[in-house]
Amino acid sequence: MDIRTRDTRINVREQGDGKLALVFLHYWGGSSRTWDGVVDELV
Repeated sequence: MDIRTRDTRINVREQGDGKLALVFLHYWGGSSRTWDGVVDELV
């Protein structure tokens, strides 16, 4: 899913049941795959 605001597009990836929320940000030039191992342990 993408969130669009002004001139910026933010790609959002959702997982889990939605009861709690954590937001993971990656470094410039990285990707959401940076957090795959962490997310796998939390889901």
